[in-house]
This record gives sequence, structure tokens and C-alpha cells, in this order.
Amino acid sequence: MITFRHPMTARKISSLLAALAGLIITGQILFILAKGEAVCLNQGCKVVEELTAVSPLLFNTAGLLYFLVVFVGLRRAENEKNLKAVEMLLLAGLAAEGVFVSFQFFLAEVFCSYCLLILAFILLLNILGGPARIFKGGLIFLAVVLAFASLEFSPAARGSGQGALSKGTFASKICSDPTRQLYLFFSSSCPHCQAVIDALESCNSCSFHFNPVDKIKSLDFAGLTVMPSYSHEINRTLLTTLGIETIPVLIARNPDGFSVITGEKSIIGYVRQTCFQQETFPAVDAADQTSNAEKKLFDQEEEGCAVDVDCDDEK
Repeated sequence: MITFRHPMTARKISSLLAALAGLIITGQILFILAKGEAVCLNQGCKVVEELTAVSPLLFNTAGLLYFLVVFVGLRRAENEKNLKAVEMLLLAGLAAEGVFVSFQFFLAEVFCSYCLLILAFILLLNILGGPARIFKGGLIFLAVVLAFASLEFSPAARGSGQGALSKGTFASKICSDPTRQLYLFFSSSCPHCQAVIDALESCNSCSFHFNPVDKIKSLDFAGLTVMPSYSHEINRTLLTTLGIETIPVLIARNPDGFSVITGEKSIIGYVRQTCFQQETFPAVDAADQTSNAEKKLFDQEEEGCAVDVDCDDEK
């Protein structure tokens, strides 16, 4: 039995909330059609968008239809049968939001503020349904989150072709038996990045993945396999998340995690120590050598370019 303390008032407020949510989503759809991308209230939106298989336009269209059906259902909820249908729809929405929130927390490890706004509407609509629906909704949401928490996602997140690093890879040079998987974050306008790329030419024991922070169409590097698609935005977002403001940056995937190396000289020194077989190790100056190839973060005050500014503009 669905009970409201003030049923008519609760249904009116609920229908207004559903209408408002629909208007917000409509605005998002129009913005996507006009600009080609969604309104992103924080960096987390772009990360989550890159990790989902459904396009933002399709995702928002489905959301608009959902709130439209809820609105119509509430306006016509004149009997117990209609109210029950609306209740089931709102509980289903809460279950779906449990999946989205769990995905962001356990996999993306960042929250999308726009997604949280939609979650807030669905939560309020369920709360207005009374104590019984709050109890049911809480159980459903908790069950979904606990199910996600019981799963291990690390292997999938680290697998080849998966995750944010691979989503941002423009091209790769793969060795037959690599000792490391290395991701180079660079800009096409940065001479320090180019110096690093030149130093990688004769590498023979690491696989390199090139992750540009700007749009590029080609890269002058022998033996590259170009990916069918990539996102330079997700590369910028990853660096922002790490608190890194300059490039070049090298991320090395290790058995126990990741190493982050920043700066032209530190990267070249790391690569020369790690990615060349002994018989082909190039001659280098002692000043270019890094003292610890397994150090988690190479602090430096060396040449580099700001992620958001061309080096030519910095002079």
C-alpha cells in the first residue's frame, strides 16, 4: 500500500521535479547537438564519459524519456495501479543510479557532477513516495553498491586496450618481449617532448604508447601502430588528476603499480636505464642518469612545457 501524508501535494511536487529534471536534460541534449560535447561541470564528467560505451547524446535521450514517462505517470496517478507503476519505475531508476555511482567509485575513481545531479532528482522522487519507498529504495541501492564492492576490477582496468591510459593512446610501438609498458604524455608543439621522442627511437626492450595532450594526425616515429581512435582530453584530465602541469610525462606500468617520471632529462635517463639491452645501451652523460629507476616519482626542475600552453607561447 502506497501512502502519502499529503498525497496530492507530494505528487504535485514530484511531477514538478520530474519536469525540471527533463528540462535540464533537454538543455544538455541541445548543447550536445550545438557544440558536439556535453556540458561538463567538472573533470570527472569527461573521465566517466570516456569510459562508457554509450554516447552522451543517447544517454541523455534515454534519461529524458525516463523523466517524461515519470511525469506523465504522476500526472495520471489517479488510482493504486498507476501509482504502483510509477513506484516501480522510480525504484528501477534508483537501481540504475546505484550501478552508475558504483561504476564511478570503483572503476573511474572520480565522480561526474552532472550524474550526481540526476541522482539527486531520483532520490528526491523516491523520498517523496513515503517511508515504505525510502526503505525499498535504500535496500535496492545498497544491494547494488555491495554487489559492485564484492567484485575485483583491477585486472580488467589494467588489461590491454582498457582503461583511461589506453583510451588516450594515439599510437604504440610494441616490443616482442617488453620489460615495461610506458605511456608518454606529450604535445606536438613542445620541443622537450620531441627530444624525448627522438631518444626513444632505438629503444629495444620496452613497449611505448604515445598519449598526446593535443589533437594530432601523425607522428614521425618508425614502427608505430596507430589506434583507430583516441582522446586527447582524457590525457589532459589524467595529468590534472595527478596534479601535473607540465609535459613531457612518462607513466610506467609496473607489476606493483605505476611510476610517474616528469621532465625531459629524467625521462631520457629512466628510459636509457630501463629500456635498452646492455649491448645496445647508448652512451650518455652522467648528468642525464637517474639515480633510481624504480623511484615512484622523479621530482625535477628541468625543461618542460605547460600542458595547456604551447612552448612557443611561453617564451
